[in-house]
Amino acid sequence: MRKAKIFLPAIFLLAFFVVADKIEAKAGNGIQLKNAVITTVDTENKIITAEKNGMTHTVDASSATFRRKYGAKCDIYELTMGDYIWVWGRMSEGNTIIAKKVKDYSIQKWRGSFVGTITAIDSGSYTDNQGRNYRQFTIESRHRGEQTVRVYETTRIQYRKESKTFSDLAVGQEIVAKGTWNNTHSFVYDTKWIKIRKLAE
Repeated sequence: MRKAKIFLPAIFLLAFFVVADKIEAKAGNGIQLKNAVITTVDTENKIITAEKNGMTHTVDASSATFRRKYGAKCDIYELTMGDYIWVWGRMSEGNTIIAKKVKDYSIQKWRGSFVGTITAIDSGSYTDNQGRNYRQFTIESRHRGEQTVRVYETTRIQYRKESKTFSDLAVGQEIVAKGTWNNTHSFVYDTKWIKIRKLAE
């Protein structure tokens, strides 16, 4: 009799979550797409196309919230072609999904630190989805292999206590960079600061 008393609350709790899931699905909030690969991102109209098993899906994300892999909020500007996404919402005509939530599993939750040695400096200048200009360089990081680090006008660069610029970076320097990681494409963006720990020999 005592065992029945112990398990009864657990049974009611399980039943509650099952019913809640069914209500959410009926309301059009269920998962409609898993591990689809982004093919295009229209940031102005918030329309995403993604491919899964050879089929192309159109995601209307105009009313959706955006999340990173571990649940942190993000913006559609952070989504990149080739990223893996899950989509919650309801199906519309054809393969169109009216999204309630889009989660990008390629980008991490918070800014992290990346330690490594610079292996290449890119001489080009680029613009991201937010219209921000950036330059970039490549490092061989200690724990994540080769990574490309984006450097913006707002990125602080320092060596000891001295302020430096992008032109002061050089192959062979050991650096620490703090930014958000896209693990699918191996690049670090929204880079807050870069510290030169050791000059090239």
